[in-house]
Amino acid sequence: MHILSKFTLLGAALALGACQQAKAPAPEANLMIMLTKADDGSSDASFIEVSGDDNCAGRVKTARGVFPAANIEYVAHYCVYSDIKFKPFAHGSAPAGPPKAFQLTLSKNGKILKSVKVLKTLKDCHKSKTNVCVSSAQGLQRD
Repeated sequence: MHILSKFTLLGAALALGACQQAKAPAPEANLMIMLTKADDGSSDASFIEVSGDDNCAGRVKTARGVFPAANIEYVAHYCVYSDIKFKPFAHGSAPAGPPKAFQLTLSKNGKILKSVKVLKTLKDCHKSKTNVCVSSAQGLQRD
């Protein structure tokens, strides 16, 4: 009976620890993903480093304010945390080669960019609630 009590206590402690981890808030955003409409109707993505949720929200507001005058159609944005790095974004620079196709996988709450899959074409992307299909002139930053 004594051993059973220890296992019950251990099980309860593990369950409590898992519950506390599951409720931990998402880290502050370090990446803004801005989606705009491409000429072919797909979504073009810009990946821009930010310093927190408020900084990201401010940059989104600024960009959306400029888009109408620049004839850019806003699609969506994500302020996310991610360890994944992209090559720097440069306004008005000529792309180095054809756009890259990506399948972005976000957390269920949309606050974490969990993975990026490089695709041959956007037709290879499996769109879902957590997968976003985009093209971008920016590539992944390789260390």
